[in-house]
Amino acid sequence: MLEQQYLGTSSSEKKTFGISTQHYTFAVNAFSQLVQELNPEEFDFIFRETTVSEVINDVKCYKSEIGILYMNPFNKPTIQRHLREANLVFTELFSVSSYILVGKNHPLASKKEIQFRDLRPYIFLSFGKGEFNSRYFSEETLDILDHRKNIRVSDRSTLFYLIHTLNGFTTCTKMIDKDLQGEDIVAIPFKTDEDFFL
Repeated sequence: MLEQQYLGTSSSEKKTFGISTQHYTFAVNAFSQLVQELNPEEFDFIFRETTVSEVINDVKCYKSEIGILYMNPFNKPTIQRHLREANLVFTELFSVSSYILVGKNHPLASKKEIQFRDLRPYIFLSFGKGEFNSRYFSEETLDILDHRKNIRVSDRSTLFYLIHTLNGFTTCTKMIDKDLQGEDIVAIPFKTDEDFFL
């Protein structure tokens, strides 16, 4: 679809394109590569990091051509229902494993693998879920677990700052970009049998 819309048109035409995604550094990286490869003379692109419900709504309302979100066995029925209601289709790009992100000086930073019991004393940092405020609309792969200490934020900079200052942790899919997250963040495999799909 992208090739048809952008590579098949005159380079003098102004290009417009929108992507809505959860807060994934790999998506930022892919968007940057897309802009560099297309290299249009004129363009008006949108890259919007937001909640699951807004990703779905943005694509439904044509604010974005593509939405990027993840599903797991817990949230899949709910997400698929909302996609069907919006007349949208989920196309799996790949499956991923879950990792824990901590600061390089965190007490767990040297572990080779982390289990849920290791995380109990620490603050779980996650992104807000938007209007539905439901675990089914979380973007963190482990938000379905019952964490004793939670802080929800709305942007990546705040999340990383709190990882360092509060010895907190968050979850990710290991598809992280050191340029965006810095060298002070460590990704450690989380021991789980769950599959996650992007």
